[in-house]
Amino acid sequence: MINIVGILITISGFLAPHLTNGNIPAIPFFWIGGLVILNKGILIKSNATWMKWARIGILINIVLFVVMLTTFYLLNERPITAFVQRLSMVPYWLSKPATALGQQLLPFPEMQHLDGSVTFHMGFSRTVIADFLDVAVFATAAVVIGLFLKKTQENKVS
Repeated sequence: MINIVGILITISGFLAPHLTNGNIPAIPFFWIGGLVILNKGILIKSNATWMKWARIGILINIVLFVVMLTTFYLLNERPITAFVQRLSMVPYWLSKPATALGQQLLPFPEMQHLDGSVTFHMGFSRTVIADFLDVAVFATAAVVIGLFLKKTQENKVS
């Protein structure tokens, strides 16, 4: 039963930004939904090793996201150099790899204003999909790394 609740939480993450006009972000729904889905329940009968690693990956994503937000708020409203600005983007790229890659491949539409400021448009659908992929990338990467480490430990023992 708990897995079905996790699926419903994840689905509500896809709907929340659309229904609230962007006031509620999707990524907390994906974190909570992913952690709940990966618990032992109706859909997943055993507590397999890969589930533990996927939960660890989601938790690492949460920690990196908090580091990114902390960096942003520490540097917000302060004059910074180009080097510090690029350095401050590292936590962003680490915590949101799918979003960062998507911005490099398909940049957001930008409009340069006369005063030098730049505005860009991020659609709800693109943001929600990127947030979901960010969480999925961390969960998948953690599973791959965890299974690789387990296999190398088994090879050392035998």
